[in-house]
Amino acid sequence: MNCNVCGAKISETTKFCKNCGSKVVKKSERSNGLYCKKCGKSLKENAVFCGGCGEKVIKEQEVEKIVENTEVKAPVAAPSATPTITPKKPKKKNNGLIVTLIVILCLVVGICAGLVVYSLMNNNDDSSDDDTSTSQSDTNDDKSKEDEENKEENGETNPDDEDEKSDDETPKKVESTYSCYKEDLTWREANDLAKDEGGYIVSINSKKEFDLVCDIADDEGIKVFWLGSKIRLGDSWDDAKWSDGTKIKYTKWFKTDDVEEPTYYSEEGEPETYLMAFKVGEDWYFNDAENDVSNYYAGRIGCIIEKEEEIEE
Repeated sequence: MNCNVCGAKISETTKFCKNCGSKVVKKSERSNGLYCKKCGKSLKENAVFCGGCGEKVIKEQEVEKIVENTEVKAPVAAPSATPTITPKKPKKKNNGLIVTLIVILCLVVGICAGLVVYSLMNNNDDSSDDDTSTSQSDTNDDKSKEDEENKEENGETNPDDEDEKSDDETPKKVESTYSCYKEDLTWREANDLAKDEGGYIVSINSKKEFDLVCDIADDEGIKVFWLGSKIRLGDSWDDAKWSDGTKIKYTKWFKTDDVEEPTYYSEEGEPETYLMAFKVGEDWYFNDAENDVSNYYAGRIGCIIEKEEEIEE
């Protein structure tokens, strides 16, 4: 007889299959010919699961059906989803016409661009001429205005006016008087103060006069005082004039091995266009400076105002 599970050949008296270990169920013990292929227990006619081991019962008809269903069938190609497109005949392009239109368009753009550039260049030339003439006019006006301010600050007068006065008036002897002010004044502030006092910042016309005003400064305890002269930026002190309009003839510029005045510019690069006198040791010297030097000489600076008084002979 054969094992009802694995089909191995077994003896009639064997209870368990030596090949698979399943319990041998004899045909005489089978009531309906159905048995569990796992444990060999007899099954009911319509049993779905084995009452002994719980294994699902698969009948021969179902096995055949499963085998039939699992037969390999040749795959059927799915219909293509891409629609068949019938190529259209390409239209013939008129390449010659397109090229001609492009050339004409480029010519039109080039001509327009040339006209715009030419117009802009003409406008720039006209505006440049206007700006040049305006700039020259403004420069001349500014120079005239600055000359008038310098004459006013330096106390200069028109020579024609002096000639008219000299013709009408008899010359009189003039004597200078000096007033010293110890204040932290800028050169311009000192110049305004001198005008208010009816005089001008002191002018030095000789060594004797310089020694005189330096003695006055020593008496007032100041170490720096303004002198009545200034220059425009770019001018030379060699051409400078005093407040009374006379050319500077006497100078005593400070000079050492390292520094030689006038320097025209400070160490910070600021222009020095105003004249002053300062004391180094026991001597007084000329020095060009900025308009405001109070940061360097606060409490030690002042100005000496010179007035001319007529004296009867």
